[in-house]
Amino acid sequence: MRQAKYKCPCCNLSGKADLFEPDWPIEFSDILHTLQGTCAEKDIYEMTWQEKRWLLNTLRRLKDQNSHG
Repeated sequence: MRQAKYKCPCCNLSGKADLFEPDWPIEFSDILHTLQGTCAEKDIYEMTWQEKRWLLNTLRRLKDQNSHG
């Protein structure tokens, strides 16, 4: 099933519907706290919101795979 793209009327941020889920930045921030001291902070700071959401989805999948395997 193809996801619709959405666009914020205020900031012109656009992406798939999951980008606009209200709580994902909090979950992403929690994951970032586990990465402190890894030199990843600067790279993540420079990422777009779309790239951050993709990274969160990837980390979720890896976490699920590790918990089942």
